[in-house]
Amino acid sequence: MQNGRLWYLLLQMELSTSRKLKPWNLEK
Repeated sequence: MQNGRLWYLLLQMELSTSRKLKPWNLEK
């Protein structure tokens, strides 16, 4: 399931970027 792995990687990257852009999301 290479697709699944790629999807997970993309998700992680998206989460890290959103965290940098919106740090207040960590408070919730």
